[in-house]
Amino acid sequence: MSGQHDPDVSEAVDSRSNPRAEPSPGVFDQRQFLFLVVLAGVGFGMTAPLTVLFASSFGASDALAGLAVSSVAFSLLVVDVFGTKLVPRVDGRFAVWFSLAVFGAGSLASAVAPTLGYMIGARVLQGVGAAFFLGGALQVVVRFAPPSGAGRAIGAFNAAWFGGVAVGPLIGGFLASQGDGQEGYRLAFVACGLVCFAVALVARVRLASIPSAGPPRLSLPRRPAASSGLRIWPPLTLAGIGQSVRGGLVFTIIPLFGERTLGLGTAEIGIALSLLAVVDIAAMRYGGALADRVGRRGVLAGALVSGCAVCLAAPAVSGAPSFGLWCAAIGVVVGITWVVPVALVVDVAQIPEDGLSAYRISADIGQFAGSTGAGAVIGTAGVVGAALVVGAGLACVAGWVSRLPEATSSSNDADLGPPVTA
Repeated sequence: MSGQHDPDVSEAVDSRSNPRAEPSPGVFDQRQFLFLVVLAGVGFGMTAPLTVLFASSFGASDALAGLAVSSVAFSLLVVDVFGTKLVPRVDGRFAVWFSLAVFGAGSLASAVAPTLGYMIGARVLQGVGAAFFLGGALQVVVRFAPPSGAGRAIGAFNAAWFGGVAVGPLIGGFLASQGDGQEGYRLAFVACGLVCFAVALVARVRLASIPSAGPPRLSLPRRPAASSGLRIWPPLTLAGIGQSVRGGLVFTIIPLFGERTLGLGTAEIGIALSLLAVVDIAAMRYGGALADRVGRRGVLAGALVSGCAVCLAAPAVSGAPSFGLWCAAIGVVVGITWVVPVALVVDVAQIPEDGLSAYRISADIGQFAGSTGAGAVIGTAGVVGAALVVGAGLACVAGWVSRLPEATSSSNDADLGPPVTA
């Protein structure tokens, strides 16, 4: 990463006062944009919980199945590292339709994959699409948010995104249950690809162009500078931890817990994950706004303690109803640890674009570590044992967070501005 003498610093700073840095309000229709984010979430979420099961159907070990889930993080990381001046600066409309088209192509490639290796390769392709969506679309909503309402805006974006993701597992699980073994999984991946293509077409036709602050180009990431008296590495570390919690629990431990330990079908697992997503959405939507008002540290530490308690209760889960309730309770920690760390990054970074780019890199590393690590622990300690290990880890992180200073002293008194709704 380049140092603080990088000439791009002056370019990024100047863009804040440049009228061309922000699109005209007449160009950006917030409600329409968030509605398309919801539809995109449906496509992106249809097969996410099925990936580890699909990989296992090829005979993959627990560790290899976890690697198949986390393989998407490889392409995410490559794009986020070399595209720090590319992804955030592409036209917002392009970021949406292009990402969906690429993700859909990867889903169709997974559907016809003859071996696990081909399936992992298709998953890597999907990561390219996910990188453009998560990086480009998030930059759009942050550019339009008032400085004191970053948590609320990020929460609204993620609530819209996971509003669609809440529906996705229901559809994907139902379709997968219509076939035996791989046949059902392949059907779900075909449907996922078609949905993504349809939403990409709608985005291309309906959205107006959303220009960015500067010209997109390839570059290496620049170390984000922190505001005076603050440090950037704790928020970035927490961002990685939050993503690893989601990757390890939602995409690896929970599907295997439902199928192997409890003997549930894909439809039942999909319902449980949709319950999780509903709570996840509420936690992101209102947790971000609450963190704007009362401070980031208390909200994040409380969610981590909650997640620890739920994970430690895993041995008590015995059937579909308790599994559904257990999954729903996990939604609190996965939602808060997704939103609050990125809000902390925006608080601390002198230049939000640099901070968000670094956040994406930390999140990619966390996703890879979470799913891969969860698969390895499952192979050693079993699914329930892996949940207990995650619970112990969350307790340690909560203790660390409770000792961190608040990023800003004005959280409680800030004028949050008009609410951003999904």
